[in-house]
Amino acid sequence: MHDRHAPSDVQEVYNQFWKPMLKEQGVEDVPDPVKAELHDYHVLLTEVPKVYMHVTGNQVSKHMTKADVVIALADDVYSADIREKRDELLAEIDQLKAHDCGDLIPTEDVISLVKQIF
Repeated sequence: MHDRHAPSDVQEVYNQFWKPMLKEQGVEDVPDPVKAELHDYHVLLTEVPKVYMHVTGNQVSKHMTKADVVIALADDVYSADIREKRDELLAEIDQLKAHDCGDLIPTEDVISLVKQIF
């Protein structure tokens, strides 16, 4: 198991991202625990959109998107993927039937089960 973040990472994120903004506001000194929290918030700002884009099929990238929206879109993406795989499987079965592959062709019970599951 690894640490939540290395102190050098915290300082690097602070120096590159937060320090210039805080300096503009007249803030010069920030305690280490605050730097650690700012680091975590920076991680949230940069990493959550990557996950959202992945699970929603590139439909959502905003980190403040409500969870139910992300979940519904992810469900749609997964359902579409499952339907696509089902259709590919049924097409392969049809190919086997067309080429009279005998023992390689699943029984009608198996084909029916595939259609029910997917």
